[in-house]
Amino acid sequence: MDDRRPPRRDDGGSALPSNRYTPGSGYRPRSESSSRSPSSRGPRDWRDQDWSEEDRRTPPTRPRSPSNRRPPSRDASWDNRDSWDDAPQRRPARAGAGYAGESGPRSRSARSRDEGDWTPAATRNGRGAPPKKKPNRAWLFAILGLLLVVVPSVVVISQWSRIQTLIGRGGDPLFPWAHQTQQTAVNPDYDAFATQQAAIDPAFKAYYDAHAGATLLGTPLTGALPTSGGLAQFFTDGALLLPNAQSSSAGSVSGDTAIQIAQTTKGSNDVVRLPIPPALLKLGSQLTVGSLSYGDLRTAAQPEKLVSSGTPATPAPDATSDSPVLFAVKNGSGHTIPPAIWAYVNGSATSPGGMLANFGRPLTEALETTATVDGASHHVVVQPFWYGVVIVDNDAKDGKGQPAISVAPAGADYLRTLGPPTVALAAKTPAWGNASAALLDAPATGKVVGTIGVNFPLTLTGETKWNKTTLWYNANFSAAKRSGSGWAPASALTLTAPPKDARPEAGLDMLSPDLAAYVDSQQKNLGVAVYDVTRNVYYGEYDKETFYLASSAKVYIMVSYLDWLEKQGLKPSSNDLNNLTLMIENSDNAAADRLYYPQGGAARQVSFLNSIGISGLELYGPVPTFWGYTRFTPTAMVRMLTLLNTGKILNDDDRKLALDLMSHVEADQHWGVGDTAPKGATFYMKNGWIDPPDGPWSVNSSGIVVAGSETYIISVYTDHQPYSEFTNPLKISKVCGDIAKLMV
Repeated sequence: MDDRRPPRRDDGGSALPSNRYTPGSGYRPRSESSSRSPSSRGPRDWRDQDWSEEDRRTPPTRPRSPSNRRPPSRDASWDNRDSWDDAPQRRPARAGAGYAGESGPRSRSARSRDEGDWTPAATRNGRGAPPKKKPNRAWLFAILGLLLVVVPSVVVISQWSRIQTLIGRGGDPLFPWAHQTQQTAVNPDYDAFATQQAAIDPAFKAYYDAHAGATLLGTPLTGALPTSGGLAQFFTDGALLLPNAQSSSAGSVSGDTAIQIAQTTKGSNDVVRLPIPPALLKLGSQLTVGSLSYGDLRTAAQPEKLVSSGTPATPAPDATSDSPVLFAVKNGSGHTIPPAIWAYVNGSATSPGGMLANFGRPLTEALETTATVDGASHHVVVQPFWYGVVIVDNDAKDGKGQPAISVAPAGADYLRTLGPPTVALAAKTPAWGNASAALLDAPATGKVVGTIGVNFPLTLTGETKWNKTTLWYNANFSAAKRSGSGWAPASALTLTAPPKDARPEAGLDMLSPDLAAYVDSQQKNLGVAVYDVTRNVYYGEYDKETFYLASSAKVYIMVSYLDWLEKQGLKPSSNDLNNLTLMIENSDNAAADRLYYPQGGAARQVSFLNSIGISGLELYGPVPTFWGYTRFTPTAMVRMLTLLNTGKILNDDDRKLALDLMSHVEADQHWGVGDTAPKGATFYMKNGWIDPPDGPWSVNSSGIVVAGSETYIISVYTDHQPYSEFTNPLKISKVCGDIAKLMV
């Protein structure tokens, strides 16, 4: 880069590098200004660390005062600059033209009255020609004013990007923090963000899994927050953004800083990492990485801090190297990346998809510092990248004996310093459950209205409230014969629609708070699972607890036996049909043994259930292989009956056989599902009862109920019941009867 400026006339100096240019006196030897600060030296290459923004500016031309301006005339008589009033008038070129009522130069008072009123006239001066009109001073001032407005405006517009960069706004997105001096302290009100846990939003689940999210992002700290720039979810070590194609500019609060920076770069509508480190650098978070604050990192990340090793090209993202690698950023310059960090940011296990997708470009050179780890001082190397900060701990070793490498908790640092971004939520926005959560009649402190689960549909009203670090949405809901509204934590919701075949889930209290309260009163000795087939919603209360199957296990034995025959290309023999009938319709245990053990016993049961997506069968008791002592959940039974009802297991003939057997259970075993089914309904059921080795009676009832256009599947299990509950199962009948009234 040429370090010389062209000399000006009358400067009396030279533009040699050894001389100093000043607007007032031109070029002077540098020795005359040796007492100036280093930043006032002559222009340098932009990569030189001594090159300041002031040095880059072009010196303005020397202004002239109004007293030494020339009027717009070429007449030599105007060379006298001391007095324009004494200058002779020049005649107009056209004959017959002159100044009305005046034949000679006018006085100051005459000019003030008649300035600019020249018209052709018959009166001529003594030389037979009209006098020359003097310059119109009003026009001169108008033109001068226009220039004073237009020229600076043009300069400002042409340099707007540079100006914004200098003041820390907009400008070059490579260095959005350039020349910022702001320091931002940790806000203790936001400390709880660092310890919160949320579910990974479906909008980001695929990206999280494909890009080593557990390693590079860590635990989700918030739900997916709707912002002006799209959906944003924050994790311990970073954040993700799903841009909105119609997004507007982000708000001006500090929590929007990362989104503002992301919007300065062109991107797709696919999931991207949010530039968390640049946001922390821009606002100078006082949180530290090792012993360096983000303000310290910002000082090391200015544009003038770029280096060059003479290698203009950036290596391919998957390149490996045993020496530092230059990653070019601008004009062939950039930052060098040590070999260990280069391998980490490009490793297939730690950074699938490559460096640019997971880390972005480096922001500084690798910086040496110290950190306190488990009370001891460790020597660490820190290198911030666009999407994350890499830490190499030279005093800790990984499994291969190499220095341990990790990423800083930049996502938690962002929330603790700046807080969350501004939420932009429209009324009537559809939402779905992303985790189990209680709906309350007031945010955080209200009473429970109901419990939602994954995929449960809600309609948000648009009203939101923050309670400390938890955002709450007001939402409307509908469940069978009940509807209402409540407040749900945003961390348990998603604005991403689930697949069409997804099954919404909710607590039994969404169906009936009173029924749920009754089940709760049984202290986990009663579990209920209900699938509303008509509306495709599942409800449960203690439905994930395990209970003794007793004779309910015969449903599994029947289905697995028919599947075992199908895999051999066989149909049930007459002997098979006889055993199946005795086992299901009469609940004969000996018949069950004749079907259970030949197919492989407990091992075959576990294998078959796993093959159809049902897991968790527990073998229990003094005889673990005995089918009556196996324990399972109400949810698992409802899942089995759902697969059977929809034809997703067994061929059509075997499925019809199984349902026919369950529809002809003998009358004295209709208690529970059968006796409480709506009048005229068809039901397919199987009950169980047993006196287990570790306590009182276990009694259960499960089945499919079809009443006109309504279909529901139910399973009610109990443990530790008195003998009277076996002889007259009032608890099971109450629950089954209440469900029937709620469904039909």
